[in-house]
Amino acid sequence: MATLATIASIRQRAQTPAVLLLGVLLIFAWLRFAQVSYIHAQTAVETKPIVERGLGPKPVEVRPPTSQWLDEVAEFFRLPVVNVALIAIGLIGIFFEFKLPGTTFPGAVAAICFVLFFWA
Repeated sequence: MATLATIASIRQRAQTPAVLLLGVLLIFAWLRFAQVSYIHAQTAVETKPIVERGLGPKPVEVRPPTSQWLDEVAEFFRLPVVNVALIAIGLIGIFFEFKLPGTTFPGAVAAICFVLFFWA
């Protein structure tokens, strides 16, 4: 009943149909939000005893991941000396690729060095 009275008061104050439509849409949106909030609150109250009784999810022991061989390879490529070497070899490969066009070996070596550098 309060909703109809509110709509009626908005209709009396409205100057244009657009304002009336906006007011009605806002009221219905607020009512929908209140209804969803009430349902959510009821669900939270009903599920609390389930967790307290131990019927919820069981705790699981979390184990740290074991180190794989690929992790060790990545650690090697993360060393600062190896990073400098990869960048230096990559830049030298690009230089020779530009100086000697048509040779694919320096470009391939540069590409592999840059992929390894950015992968690790």
